[in-house]
Amino acid sequence: MRSAAILFILSLSVTLFASDSIDLSAFKKLESESFQNQTSVGTGTFVHPNEWNPRRMKSAFSQTPVEGALISVGTERTNIAAALNPQINFVVQVDRDQQVVLFNRINTLLLTVADDMKDYQRLRFEASVQVAAFKIKQYTKSEPIPERYLQWFLKTVREQKGFEAFGQKRILTSFAEAHFKDARYTHDRILFQRLQNLARAGRIVSLVGNLGDSSFVQSLNEALELAKIKVSILDISNAWWPQYMKNRDLKTLLSELSASTTAKTQILMTAGGGANAKSNWEYLGISAQGLLSDINKLKADENISTKISSLFIESRNRCGGHF
Repeated sequence: MRSAAILFILSLSVTLFASDSIDLSAFKKLESESFQNQTSVGTGTFVHPNEWNPRRMKSAFSQTPVEGALISVGTERTNIAAALNPQINFVVQVDRDQQVVLFNRINTLLLTVADDMKDYQRLRFEASVQVAAFKIKQYTKSEPIPERYLQWFLKTVREQKGFEAFGQKRILTSFAEAHFKDARYTHDRILFQRLQNLARAGRIVSLVGNLGDSSFVQSLNEALELAKIKVSILDISNAWWPQYMKNRDLKTLLSELSASTTAKTQILMTAGGGANAKSNWEYLGISAQGLLSDINKLKADENISTKISSLFIESRNRCGGHF
């Protein structure tokens, strides 16, 4: 998939039922700039959901998340987190992979134009490419989506390995019931309504970016400040692993976002792996400012990943070894 083609998708307007007047101009500019600065369209390796028990994140926080924005990486991980936490009033989806961002943008379009959850299920799991394209065209003022891009999305959610556990059909298998229990916005009316309300209000934005890049995070913080939005949850998944983010990267992220965080902002992280990686993911939510303080206290030869690993062990012990 060519970069210019994906940029076309990002140019589509999804603020079709705007319910407020927050200033999103900086986010729109960042959407365009973040794509233009990319040299690769990505691999699409992590488009499908690979954590089977995302409901565990609800009990992972050290305190109840406050009202504010969710900043998160990935696809369905972000959607599920926003749906599970009613305090979330704005969603920023960030990923380095353009195919992940493409997926998010088209999914947000379907959430926006669907009449209700049943109609969303029809569009996502059953409708032809032509029917889905016509539905979107009815509501958008932009040029119609080239059918090959929409076809890629529908083929992905219906056929790609990994999505079978999420529920590729309206009637879920027992396998999907077990592994995504209480977390499927595609089949839970309350969760779906929360996410659709955000989509229709234009409060879901998708950016190509690296949360370890100082320039990008500065621009993100400026966009949040202009919109007068504070961060409730900063979800970095397993990016805290040293092969992805070093001390300086985490420090950059938390420092550059400090103007948009509060003492109650939580950073959400995951740990897992092994033979049963998909079912073994553990979640931990701690104070973002507290983590920055810990990083600032580190000695030159120390790594924050060691501290985070110990916090996961403490959390596991408090739960009796179960999450």
